[in-house]
Amino acid sequence: MNKMQAVQPVDSLIAEYVAGNLSLPVKVMVDAHMELVPEARRWAAELENAHGASLETSEPLDLSSAEEMLSSIMDTPAQDFDDVVEPSVQSALMPDDAYVASGNEVPKALHDYIGMTMDDVPWRIRMPGVRSYRLDDVDGCEVSLLRIKPGVAIPSHTHEGRELTFVLQGAFDDGAGHYGRGDIAVADEHVDHQPVACEGEDCICFVVTDAPLRFKSTLARIVSSILPN
Repeated sequence: MNKMQAVQPVDSLIAEYVAGNLSLPVKVMVDAHMELVPEARRWAAELENAHGASLETSEPLDLSSAEEMLSSIMDTPAQDFDDVVEPSVQSALMPDDAYVASGNEVPKALHDYIGMTMDDVPWRIRMPGVRSYRLDDVDGCEVSLLRIKPGVAIPSHTHEGRELTFVLQGAFDDGAGHYGRGDIAVADEHVDHQPVACEGEDCICFVVTDAPLRFKSTLARIVSSILPN
């Protein structure tokens, strides 16, 4: 598939990553995503190579957005990156042998950022069937872990900014898509959804938001405001 013809939200997120425009927690999220999804690593390598080629043949661009990054490489000839990964991408994404042998279910980039295993997370009850753990806010982003029992729904909500959800375990549906281990769900002010954890194991997610969520029901707003983080 030629991704230049159908750029998806996560593709644009990786373009922001290559351009160096992401906050630290979102960069960690993309690193973790690329550890688990080989196609994402190839896309990042393709962007790096194509962007490098474009800079050799044109004036440098101020890449202030993913759209500018993508626009700057749209006319670059496609290459086969199945066996070629840029060193800058590969070195950041490939866990060392000792880490892989440990069987840790958390990607190395995220494990290093969180500093604990999922068994050590001091979860707090948010609402029936939902637990969370708030990490330190970084670069204007609220960062947290979320654990949802199978079949439980997060209250319907919209967004004042961008909400990025990386699935570590289990899966969820939100009406617009299905997200399993390694996937990133991208939601913004145009998205109105209600994530529901799929049957099976608990759905555990790493969530980064750059603005508050807007819960639609009065009860959800009250519960969200009074429960501890």
